[in-house]
Amino acid sequence: DLMNTPRVNRDLGINESVIATSHWRMVFHGFAPTDALDEKVRVIDDEINAFSKAFLGVTVSCARCHNHKFDAISQADYYALFGILASCRPGRTSIDLPEREELHFAELCDLKRQIRNTLADAWIASMESVADHLASMNFEAEEESRDTNSILQPLASFDRAAREKRAQSWDQAVGSRRDSKSDSQVATWNLGDDGDLAEWTSIGLGLKNAPSEPGDFTIAIEGQTAVTGIYPAGSYSHLVSDKHAARLTSPDFHIDGAYDVWLKVIGDGGSTARYVIQDYPRNGTVYPVRKLSPKWKWEKFDLAYWQGDQAHLEIVTSRDAPLLVQKADRSWFGVSDVRIVPRGSGAPDDRPAFLESLARFTQELGTPKDRNAANSLYLNAIKDAIEAWRDGEASDAQSSLLDGCLQEKLLPNSLAALPQTSPLIETYRKLEREVPVPVRVPSLEETRGRKQALFVRGDHRKPAEIIP
Repeated sequence: DLMNTPRVNRDLGINESVIATSHWRMVFHGFAPTDALDEKVRVIDDEINAFSKAFLGVTVSCARCHNHKFDAISQADYYALFGILASCRPGRTSIDLPEREELHFAELCDLKRQIRNTLADAWIASMESVADHLASMNFEAEEESRDTNSILQPLASFDRAAREKRAQSWDQAVGSRRDSKSDSQVATWNLGDDGDLAEWTSIGLGLKNAPSEPGDFTIAIEGQTAVTGIYPAGSYSHLVSDKHAARLTSPDFHIDGAYDVWLKVIGDGGSTARYVIQDYPRNGTVYPVRKLSPKWKWEKFDLAYWQGDQAHLEIVTSRDAPLLVQKADRSWFGVSDVRIVPRGSGAPDDRPAFLESLARFTQELGTPKDRNAANSLYLNAIKDAIEAWRDGEASDAQSSLLDGCLQEKLLPNSLAALPQTSPLIETYRKLEREVPVPVRVPSLEETRGRKQALFVRGDHRKPAEIIP
């Protein structure tokens, strides 16, 4: 994988030399061992055995339990080599040549900038029709209550409340989101922040521009719909194409207590999230793997069973999982927040972010007294969000509000209704269709190096001195 002149297959557009590194992954695997460190030791021992016989002509694995009897190989030598392999995680690697992997990437990014400008102009021009749409909506006639995540839910509650209770209903609906962070948190990462993301390992072209600022968006690859989503700050794999490879893993952490993990994630096409114990890449009762949903959700994992073990978190597209690989050509994920908290601490605040935009204009304009005033407050918040989005200055709350406008069809989002944007989107789609699905192979993912303890008599339950 590091050869200056690798074996390149120009017809397929791949680097065939990297395939050779897959030999590290040809090891025994149990189903779902309850002692994950024992399994990791067994896997690495098998890797050392194959490697040393093939390239050194020596059975170095004999030195796992004692100094080598016939060659000058000590236990310390064994665990120095063990530490190198223990610093790697099972992964998947794209072997596409750069010209294949990055086909049209720069052009698609540039087209998105143009599309944003024309969309913003069209949406600002549509505000009069948005006002008419809001005025025509009769929430009292609705048979079912609206989803609490709908941007129209506060307006519906206001409309249905008795006249003397409308102000109270409004203030209750748009009240500030509570801060769910607390001093009891063990670890927290905001994956829309450069510093926090730098602690994680990002692999694949899909994460090249991560993290993204609030307001980045995705374009529908077919049909009449123009934009499929506008997102808060976070790390996303599909902002240019959902064919691109992406694998995001956290730093290692030691489970020294009973903890819960919460991940705020979104995704589709078989993308998954999981916690990983001792780098072990399987699923099962104590190795849960969660398939992501195309709606934002806080996923919870209980780590109490694994107290005393080393772990990390993993979010991947379907073809980039180290094992249990799915064959979806299009797969994507997004993640904004990750928290490790004492077990039973309760769920993070799940109130939608758009409420902050409505709350801000409520403070500026006052609580609406009638439906016309409520409609006017919405229009002010929406127009303000569009202008901020056009200028690249949208907040998470404004991005959430605009995304909600698209879901509720308040803003024009069909090609037929967007004559200036439509040709740009058609060009985008033509180029995106030419983007190839990357060829991946099993691999080891190089992470931050760590020293390894020598195991007395090879027993992982008896760590001794640390070996560099």
